[in-house]
Amino acid sequence: MYRKKDMINELWQNFITKHKVFLLSLGSVLMVVLSGFAFVWWNKPVPKENFLGPTQTTKIEHHRIATKAKYIFVDVKGAVKVPGLYKILASKRVGDAIALAGGVNAEADSSQVNFAKKLSDQMVIYVSKQGEQTAQTTDPTKQAPASTSLESSTSEEDQTKFDLNQVDKQQLMQIDGIGEKKAEQIILYRKQHQGFKQLAELKNVTGIGEKLYQVLSSRLKV
Repeated sequence: MYRKKDMINELWQNFITKHKVFLLSLGSVLMVVLSGFAFVWWNKPVPKENFLGPTQTTKIEHHRIATKAKYIFVDVKGAVKVPGLYKILASKRVGDAIALAGGVNAEADSSQVNFAKKLSDQMVIYVSKQGEQTAQTTDPTKQAPASTSLESSTSEEDQTKFDLNQVDKQQLMQIDGIGEKKAEQIILYRKQHQGFKQLAELKNVTGIGEKLYQVLSSRLKV
């Protein structure tokens, strides 16, 4: 029995001796292959869709903030250059609304204006003329005093309209239904025809039909 074991050991040693170089080469190849697999596995890239870097996160936050922005409407009247109804961010102040209306004119009494007051929806901002004792802002929950006559009521309403021959693109874009392109078309028509002679000429501008004209006629005058 011992002789049989000795024979097996002798044969195994002879096999190893004869094939030593081959076995060493095979072991080296296996190590290289296994090392390659390990390197590829550990350096596998993380899918981009599962990672948001600082830049992407910041953009998402800005988008969320922008969607929360709230707009209100304020009526700016009195001693300003372009009285009218303006759409403005709710976070703005009286001074910002007056700036949208072109700022105060030469007759304004700026000492009575609280430029820092926060805006609220439906607020009436009235800039007094020199010598007047009228408050410059009106709370939207309080009703304005009734007009003493039809003539004075019409005059006040007319003051809230933009002059079609002086209004600029930004002011036109404050009106519902008027985007940047349509505002540019109106101004181009005005330049080509040396101004509007009557409000009805708006219907000659491309894209302005009867429905939109009715909206514009309530906000514009000649």
